[in-house]
Amino acid sequence: MTMPTALRVAALAIMFAAALVIGPPAAAQAPPDLRIPGPVQTHGACRADNVTWVMGDGLCLPIRSFAPRHVQRGMVLVVFLHGNVGAPNAPVGDDLSGFAADIVQGSGVQGGVIAVAMTRPGHTGADGRPAEGMFRPQLFADSADGPAVADAVARLKRHYGARRVVMVGFSGGSRLIARMVQNRLGAFDAAVLYACPCEDPANEIAEAVPEGNALYPRRLQLAVITGTLDYGTRGGPAFVRVVGMRGAPATFRPLRNQAHVFDDFAWSTAVKPALLRFIRGLPPAPPGR
Repeated sequence: MTMPTALRVAALAIMFAAALVIGPPAAAQAPPDLRIPGPVQTHGACRADNVTWVMGDGLCLPIRSFAPRHVQRGMVLVVFLHGNVGAPNAPVGDDLSGFAADIVQGSGVQGGVIAVAMTRPGHTGADGRPAEGMFRPQLFADSADGPAVADAVARLKRHYGARRVVMVGFSGGSRLIARMVQNRLGAFDAAVLYACPCEDPANEIAEAVPEGNALYPRRLQLAVITGTLDYGTRGGPAFVRVVGMRGAPATFRPLRNQAHVFDDFAWSTAVKPALLRFIRGLPPAPPGR
C-alpha cells in the first residue's frame, strides 16, 4: 500500500469512527416554545367537580362556571377559551369570565344558559390557578391541547345534560377551536372564533379534505370575526371559505376599527350577537349584519 493510499484509508477510518460517536443527524426539533413545561401539577388544589375544575384527557384544568339560580337538564352550555400569553406562569390577560357571566344573565333563552371560562392546558388562569399540561402557544395540528379540551367539554356536557354546546375563542383560543374542527374533535354544535389566526388550519383542511366531503361528523355552525385594524391576524376569510365548501355553514365578519383585543366593544357589537344566534339554534348571520 502506497503512502497516499494509506493516508486516505486512515482518514476514512477516522471519519467512520466519528460518525459512530456522533450518530446520525438529529430529527428536526420542535420550536423551543413547544417544549416549555407548563404547570404540571395543581399543587393538590385540583378537585374535578366540573364546576371549579374539570378533567380533560388526564389533565386537570381550572374553570370558572356561571349558571342561573336553577339549573336543569337541557340547557345550553357555552365554553370560552382565552388567547395566548408569553410564558406558562404568566396569568391569562384576557379574562373572559365577565363575558361568560353576561351571557348567562342576558341570553333570554328559554331553558337557560350555563357558561364556563376554561383555562387551556399549560396556562395559568387569570385567578392564578395553573392548568396541567404543556405550554403550547403555537397550536400545531397535532397539538395535544385539542383532545384535552374536547374531552373536558364532553365531560361538562354530560355533567349538565346540556342539549347544545357553543364554543367561543379569542386569538389562540379560536385557533385551538379551528384545530378541533380540523381534527373532528369535540361534541360542540357551533363556535364563534374571534381574532382567529386561522391560515394554517385553512390551508391544511383544503389539502386534506376534498371539496364536498363532510368536514365535521355532524352539522356545525361557525362565525369568524376579525378586526380591520388587527393586521397580524390572517386566515379568517379563507377558513370560512374552506369549511363552507366542506359542509359547515360559516360566515366571516370584519369588525371595523377594531385591533387585536377582546374588549366590551367587540363583545357587544359582534361576538355576543353571533353567540346569541347560535345559542338560539339559528344559523350564522349573513355577512354585513
